[in-house]
Amino acid sequence: MKPPYHLQTGQRLQLPPPNEHKAGAGDTVTGVARMYGVPVSQVVSVNKL
Repeated sequence: MKPPYHLQTGQRLQLPPPNEHKAGAGDTVTGVARMYGVPVSQVVSVNKL
């Protein structure tokens, strides 16, 4: 898939172990990746976005 990636409010995103993030209104894949210090590509891959 290609950007932009779309998140649903309440969607649970898996992150490299052992993290999980529940998406909130306005969350973006890029923002979540930055929050956890992981590459966007890794969040996309782990969640099959």
